Amino acid sequence: MRKAKCPVHVAIGERISVAADCHIATVPLHDADSEMPALELCNVRKTYRGAGAPAVNGVTFKIARGEVVGLLGPNGAGKSTTIGLITTRIPVDTGEILVGGRSATRLPTQARAAMGVTGQSNTLDTSCTVRENLYLHCRYHGMSRVASRVRAAQLLDTFGLADKAMVKPPALSGGLARRLQLARAMSHEPRLLLLDEPTNELDALSQTLFWEQIDELRISDNTAVLFATHLLEEAEQHCDRVLIMDHGQLILDGRPDELRRTFRGAHTLTILLRKVVDRSAHTRLQALRNVVRCTINGRTITVLLDSGEVPLHDIAELVQPFGIEEVSTRKASLREIFLDVIDTTVRSL
Repeated sequence: MRKAKCPVHVAIGERISVAADCHIATVPLHDADSEMPALELCNVRKTYRGAGAPAVNGVTFKIARGEVVGLLGPNGAGKSTTIGLITTRIPVDTGEILVGGRSATRLPTQARAAMGVTGQSNTLDTSCTVRENLYLHCRYHGMSRVASRVRAAQLLDTFGLADKAMVKPPALSGGLARRLQLARAMSHEPRLLLLDEPTNELDALSQTLFWEQIDELRISDNTAVLFATHLLEEAEQHCDRVLIMDHGQLILDGRPDELRRTFRGAHTLTILLRKVVDRSAHTRLQALRNVVRCTINGRTITVLLDSGEVPLHDIAELVQPFGIEEVSTRKASLREIFLDVIDTTVRSL
């Protein structure tokens, strides 16, 4: 063990602990690294100059190695600011962010070395070939020329880009360009992958291929993934956990199946009628016990129900005059949970 006074340069591959007198003690990472969270935020706050309210207000959560977590929220919820704080692009006001045990606030260079980032926009170097984009990113992260060539060849094979190695990014389809961005983000084998709207503007097939590659990464490399998205169905399908933010605060954190069991809206009842329901019937449906929300779209009524006793007899009595054609039930979707959580938050302000 060695000590040094701040400022200090700590080699990648070492874990640091900071004492009160700002001395740094370094210990090899190898022993407990696999048990350390890939990402940890503790009471993180950020207020932009001139803003009346914080963009991020006391956010705390952890992400384990190999875990895929979706960051959800309406526009202006604080998702992009949270991603910016993690990547060190935006400075933190108060709180702590640790990436694989490295402090993003005190040692941003070391923290950035432990993460890979893919943003919404295409940031590929259009003057370089696909192979050169990968090679140069490896060099940027400190690999030797030989190691960078080897790693670039591995990535071309892993991501199915070998036949495009000498092509420049403008000639790639949207799906292949996104694949190259993901390969580039993984060039230095980070323990954390940050994705901002990763499948935005991709067709269904490209989305499927993208998530197959993410699944392979988490299995083979134990890579943790945090991705911000507006696609709730995508989050429900691919996430181990979801984090829902609104007005800068984390208002919900849990696995999709846990949220369904505990949330006030566990089931959805859909009724197709012969006639359109009038407003008075809708009001009476909404007032029934265990009805969280009732919406009408033409001749279709959708009733979000609490996990308690379902008032089927009362609902049937109310809609019978309009003629029942079809009734179906299912578990509430993440979209329905999300909408009700956000609606509750807005009404409480």
